[in-house]
Amino acid sequence: VGFDHRLSDRFAFYGGFRSDFAARDEGADDTILMSSWDLWHATAGASFRFLGAELTTGLEYSYGNGHVHPGQDVEGGTGIPVDALQDVEVSYRRLKLLLGLDLALLLGGD
Repeated sequence: VGFDHRLSDRFAFYGGFRSDFAARDEGADDTILMSSWDLWHATAGASFRFLGAELTTGLEYSYGNGHVHPGQDVEGGTGIPVDALQDVEVSYRRLKLLLGLDLALLLGGD
């Protein structure tokens, strides 16, 4: 879900919210994927027009929580029985800076 609102010819702001759901089923008995947590992303920013160019800047905050399950192949590699390993609670946080520059190239023709 997102929005883009132009306040004038020179200024606009935008925002959005999206999900990034894990591909791994929580109850699946597989070891290919490491995580089963879902991520959420909130984005906000603005765009400014000046001197024939448009500068877009913003921030995106991403977050999520979940469990990491031990893989079935751990026992053979470490000698630790798989049932002795515990699920690990994980927390994911990221702040991303977004920058964009839009330059219009006007080419003359015959």
